[in-house]
Amino acid sequence: MQIELAASDVVILSLAAACLVGTVVLELLRVVLPDIYEWFADHAKVLREIKETGPLVERTLAQNAEQGALRDRRNAERFRLKSQLSRLEVMLTGAERDRVQVWHHLGQQAIGDSLFVARLDNKRLADLSSKDFDSAPVIWRYQNQIRVWAPSEHQARQLLANAYPSQEGYTLRELITVSRWTGTSP
Repeated sequence: MQIELAASDVVILSLAAACLVGTVVLELLRVVLPDIYEWFADHAKVLREIKETGPLVERTLAQNAEQGALRDRRNAERFRLKSQLSRLEVMLTGAERDRVQVWHHLGQQAIGDSLFVARLDNKRLADLSSKDFDSAPVIWRYQNQIRVWAPSEHQARQLLANAYPSQEGYTLRELITVSRWTGTSP
């Protein structure tokens, strides 16, 4: 089968094809143009919002910088106050330790016995009592003094060694003879 086209048919077919292409292009433009206009409108809206929010962003950044500086000053002040509080607590603990004395009594007063006084320490119990109230008696935070009634210094040291053995962490210091009891009133 052979088709013969005349020049006029080619022109008509070309015009029909051009109309069809034009219709397709117009239909595409009809669909795409609103989107393009919307994009332009959105772009203009975004530009306007950027211009409007620029000062707001600058104010917010300035406020954030001020708040950061204020927070830093407060943190520095809090650190200074905590340091001062810690120093005061250490001073208070030291003053309390120096001021409070716990007295222990050992031996019975008898005629001819001498009164001896010694300092007693137990570092392990003192550390435990500072950390936890239930693990060791609180008395070990303070100065512990012992009054010992014994006929001689040697026997006083033996009584102290039996009652407060060094294996358990007790340390005896400064055994001093205070007086000798004769049984008469002064």
